Amino acid sequence: MWRLSYLMFLTLTTMRTLAQRLLLSARPPAKKLGPQTLEEDPSQYRPGGYHPVRVGEMFADRYQVIRKLGFGQYSTVWLAHDARSVFHIYDVPPSLTLLASLNQHVAIKVLTAASYGGENPVYELEILQHIRKANPSHVGYNYVIHLRDHFLHKGPNGKHLCLVFPVMGESVSDLRCRFPNRRIPPALTKQIAQQVLLGLDYLHRSCGVIHTGVWAP
Repeated sequence: MWRLSYLMFLTLTTMRTLAQRLLLSARPPAKKLGPQTLEEDPSQYRPGGYHPVRVGEMFADRYQVIRKLGFGQYSTVWLAHDARSVFHIYDVPPSLTLLASLNQHVAIKVLTAASYGGENPVYELEILQHIRKANPSHVGYNYVIHLRDHFLHKGPNGKHLCLVFPVMGESVSDLRCRFPNRRIPPALTKQIAQQVLLGLDYLHRSCGVIHTGVWAP
């Protein structure tokens, strides 16, 4: 039981590097508020662009927005409370059943209106659905983030595809701050590397998906 809980912890707190390309996509031209990019470009809030999400806004009569988590070229990502305590949308692996039953918060990726139905669709939904169904028995299946729900949300800038994911934890870069000299112990580093490789193996061998856009946080 301890080993299972520990692996689940690592899945949520150290696999963000593997999954963040799916959640945040590539970064867009954005407003510079200092040495780092802190906010998306406000000019992208236009027809076909971002949806102006508001804290407290309700999506699909189920998800209430709590705060912003991040943004990308084709989306903004928001922490939301799920009015239902148990996910019934999709089957989940046995090792994650308890987690799915208890987790009442989700991450909602709100895509730009032009991402689907426009001239350059991103096909992210189809890729995520393929990854979820390809081979659940693969040892690396649990080390890749999986889509929990999706729906369309109509706003002033058009119709936006919304993708619902489990909430993940800190990145490996942030995890380093918990250790002396920002050095993750070798044993933990090996476990993280192993799980990343298992996740990549699942994407490559079982799904035929190439994971690109890796960048150092």
